[in-house]
Amino acid sequence: MTDLVIRALTPSDAALFTTFQDNPYVGRAAFGHAYTSTADGGEYRPDWS
Repeated sequence: MTDLVIRALTPSDAALFTTFQDNPYVGRAAFGHAYTSTADGGEYRPDWS
């Protein structure tokens, strides 16, 4: 087993949060917020994660 690795998310990781089957019903998507980076016009900042 490998050791636990903690790293900051990158803009390419945003797809992990938009491919959930129930995406429109959980998290910020439930309130109409798209999970996109600030570079793409969204509110998500990978450097803050």
